[in-house]
Amino acid sequence: MLLCNNNKAPQDICMPSYDSVPRYAVVPSPLLLRDLEERQDHKALSQDFVATFTHAVQGLESCQPAAFQECYPSSLLQHCQKIGEGLYGEVFLYRNPTGGTTVMKVIPMGGTLPVNGEAQKQLHEVLPEVLIATKLSNLRYQRANQTHAFIEVKSVRCVRGLYPEKLLDLWNDYKETKGSENDSPEIFDERQRFMVLETSYGGCDMEAFGFADAAQSYSMFLQIVLALAIAEEELEFEHRDLHWGNILLARVPEDEKVNFTYKGHEISLESHGVKVSIIDFTMSRISLNQVAVYTDLANDCGVFNGSGDYQYEIYKQMQKKNQNEWSHFDAFSNILWLSYMLDKTITALRYSNAHSKQHKKYMSKLKVLNLEILGFDSVNDFALNLPQTSSQ
Repeated sequence: MLLCNNNKAPQDICMPSYDSVPRYAVVPSPLLLRDLEERQDHKALSQDFVATFTHAVQGLESCQPAAFQECYPSSLLQHCQKIGEGLYGEVFLYRNPTGGTTVMKVIPMGGTLPVNGEAQKQLHEVLPEVLIATKLSNLRYQRANQTHAFIEVKSVRCVRGLYPEKLLDLWNDYKETKGSENDSPEIFDERQRFMVLETSYGGCDMEAFGFADAAQSYSMFLQIVLALAIAEEELEFEHRDLHWGNILLARVPEDEKVNFTYKGHEISLESHGVKVSIIDFTMSRISLNQVAVYTDLANDCGVFNGSGDYQYEIYKQMQKKNQNEWSHFDAFSNILWLSYMLDKTITALRYSNAHSKQHKKYMSKLKVLNLEILGFDSVNDFALNLPQTSSQ
């Protein structure tokens, strides 16, 4: 992870040896953030600061070491399925014995064995996502700027050892029915470490979601706008990878409201039957007490070499705008992703009631916003110029 003073050049921070990381650790959200935010002197990054962060992530005060298979026994995974994958690893969903649904993002890390054609991430490369996801999740507890639109982080675990047999079976089922480009987790031995990020279940991704009409995509867009504006205000947040696979949608009653607090003002949006959860902060950036927490994309050529979709143009436009300097806060990147989102709502989404008057009404609103969006410097600025959202 790169942590830097915004007024200084980024610095690589050396993290402790992997031998000092316990086999199993739950990272409580308050502990993860408390020590970081109590640090007032960020004129220079010290080893003390890094050690505090590392200690928080390990959660040594509250956990006992355990192997992967002990942490996730078959009894816990009886109602489990694999729901996705990426170069980073695998995503599973399981229903808790006490009720509720949990998503597990399993990331192999720290080993020398290549996984999915890539070198494994080291602990310091995984930590930015963990910290950013936790901080965004905790915006639901703020007063002046509050949103539930970022996926809720339930826990973060560092485990080691063989992949649980039940998860291997589910991985094979997924490959047989849907196909997989990933290496089988059977390749890992008892020395392998994993970071397991557990979150709430946010629903179906935007690409696969079946929209009734543009009223739903309009509500989705406004929910994203307010969430980003709040995160910019509180954390100088940039998502940097907000494609339609990272927007999840859950169906809710048509008359349900979605509530936000923005700059101390309560805002109630019409949901039109959809509720947003934003996920995947692998490439994201925040500020904590003038310290930037981010992933440096400067030398990640793969991100900028794609073509064939507006998504890949957004990466290149971000890089051009920030001159390939990823530590600094540049809110225009969020505007670029809103432009992408509007383009998808207009040209790519599937609507079952595309000929209704309501659809045409809200599609016209989306098209107007699409013409205006790139004229703003930040989502904060854009949100302040929207009509009263309580009347939408």
